[in-house]
Amino acid sequence: MTASVLVGGALFVLLMVTLVTFAYAGLRAAPWVPTRTGDVERFVRMARLRPGERFYDIGCGDGRLVSAAAHAGADAVGFECSLLPYALSWLRPGARGRVRYRDFWHQPLHDADVIYCWLMPGVYPKLKAKFERECRPGTRIVLYVWPMEGWAPHEVDIAEGSPKLYAYTL
Repeated sequence: MTASVLVGGALFVLLMVTLVTFAYAGLRAAPWVPTRTGDVERFVRMARLRPGERFYDIGCGDGRLVSAAAHAGADAVGFECSLLPYALSWLRPGARGRVRYRDFWHQPLHDADVIYCWLMPGVYPKLKAKFERECRPGTRIVLYVWPMEGWAPHEVDIAEGSPKLYAYTL
């Protein structure tokens, strides 16, 4: 076998693995669609992060909110199960090493002070049950785009031309 055939085969396998992880992430909670860069500041303001607080971004993609939360002084950790955005997180200052290649459904959230997510609304009933089962009273949750059915947000951030942000406190 020639080197070019081996390289081509390796690239094909890498492409297939990447596509499978994209599909897996989409089926588990949401496809990767990054939070708009301009909305990261809105999130930081709304989350009211304090230094030393434990922050989780579930389905964190390329780690842009993990980086912003770490910059605000939080002990920030993100969970991502799609290979490409996980790899991209290693290129983002502030997120490098803070993003775990893991399915957040298997991650306990009991020590979270603040949680952020942008997932498909079809998983919200299961997500709501996970939050109510695992999070302690006072945990702040910020959702991007869609509200949590059955919960009343204590704040809704509306910016022209951007999706809404919903803040809840358990």
